[in-house]
Amino acid sequence: MLIRYSSSVTIWGSDSQQQLRYAFGMSDLQSVARASRQYEAKKAESEAQIEAARESMFDVWAAAAMAGYSPEEIAQNCGFSAAYVRRVVRERGVEPAARGPKRKK
Repeated sequence: MLIRYSSSVTIWGSDSQQQLRYAFGMSDLQSVARASRQYEAKKAESEAQIEAARESMFDVWAAAAMAGYSPEEIAQNCGFSAAYVRRVVRERGVEPAARGPKRKK
């Protein structure tokens, strides 16, 4: 599993969530916060740049969710609600968490 973040996230392969979480690196939630700040900074710029920053931010959210982070954890680092994060990552193909007990923080 290889993940690369520059202005967008590229994911290759289909390894387990644990491997993806490890590959995403120690700055995964920091990437969420950084992408959110970039999105906010681009709001004053043209619509095309805003949309590109928004899509990039959503891709980072999806990668973090695939790495095993909950929408609540992602939302704490981006300023959007967990419900909105959940909806966006589902639109990008991230499956809902399995029913039953959730992992502890």
